[in-house]
Amino acid sequence: MPTTTSRIVVQVEDRSSLDRQLEQTSALLRRVATNCGILVTRFDHTTFEVAFSPEVPFGLTRELDLLCLRAGIVRVPHIPFNHLRPCLGSAERTVS
Repeated sequence: MPTTTSRIVVQVEDRSSLDRQLEQTSALLRRVATNCGILVTRFDHTTFEVAFSPEVPFGLTRELDLLCLRAGIVRVPHIPFNHLRPCLGSAERTVS
């Protein structure tokens, strides 16, 4: 019976590789997504998790920045991936 990875933890070494690593990881999960979207969670400056989330509609990717939440910083979510387009407001992006 085949199994599917539902979450991948990404450790980035530098800012320049951040977008590339998150894009590659998200692409892996998008290929096998069937009924839910993807949530990218930032835990600190170098640790991210890319995971399926039943709370994110299929075809969308959302970002949760726990680092800013812990610091009490309110910010508008932003997904830096080039292939994503705005959809239904700034907190959601549509996967092409």
